[in-house]
Amino acid sequence: MALVWSVQDVHTAANELEVALTNQEAITVLQELHHHHNKQCGIRWEDLTCYIEESVMGRKLTQAELNRFVGKNILTINRKRQ
Repeated sequence: MALVWSVQDVHTAANELEVALTNQEAITVLQELHHHHNKQCGIRWEDLTCYIEESVMGRKLTQAELNRFVGKNILTINRKRQ
């Protein structure tokens, strides 16, 4: 059995924190967590959110983007590099 984390998972975690990441930033999160995770515990959702918060990545979601995420589960992906 393999447990797989995707870029979409990272974008979801970021949007929960009211942040939009670029695809490259999401890939960076996955790469960093892969290299530095606790092999006994694996990677947890909390690891994603903590890394995003501590790295101060992305940009803040607008109120409209936040409403779409909360109401319709529509992800916001930052298309431009900051």
